[in-house]
Amino acid sequence: MRWYSNARVLLGASALAVPLAATTDKFSEKFKKSENLEEKIQKAREMVETTMAIQGIPGLSIAVTVDGKMVWKSGFGYANLESSAKCTADSVMRIASISKPVTATLAAQLVENGKLDLDTDIRKYLSEFPAKKFAGEDVTLTMRQLLSHSAGIRHYANPKVCH
Repeated sequence: MRWYSNARVLLGASALAVPLAATTDKFSEKFKKSENLEEKIQKAREMVETTMAIQGIPGLSIAVTVDGKMVWKSGFGYANLESSAKCTADSVMRIASISKPVTATLAAQLVENGKLDLDTDIRKYLSEFPAKKFAGEDVTLTMRQLLSHSAGIRHYANPKVCH
C-alpha cells in the first residue's frame, strides 16, 4: 500500500488469514489515480473492508504516517468477537504467536538493509535496557540471542503485564 515513498503503514488484526499487504497490488492503481489524501483514505477504507470480507478477518486497526506525521488511523470490525467489542484505531490486538514470524521478518529486513547487527549489544538499540550480570560477571545480550530465546530473559517479569 504505497501512497508515498515515505509513508508507513501499521496494521493489527484480531485474526490473520492472509496478510492484508498481500492483497494491495490490485488496488495500487486506484491509489495512483486519486489526487488528494481524503480520496486515498476512502480507497484504503474500501480496500480494507473488501479484504476483511474476502479473508474473513473479524477486526483490524490501521495507522498510516507520512514523514513521521499520522495522516490516518482507524479501526474496522471487532477486536473481540465474544464480547462484541468494536475495534478502534487504538485497539491492541492479542496476536500471540503470530508476532514471532512478524518480528523475524522485520528483523531480517533490518539486517538486509544494514540497520541491525544481530551480534551487537542490544543496548545499542535499546539504551534504556539495563546492564546484566551472570555469576557476578557483566554479560552482553544480543539481538540474535533475543530472537532465538537464548538470552536468558524471562517471558514476563511481571504477571500483571500479561493481562
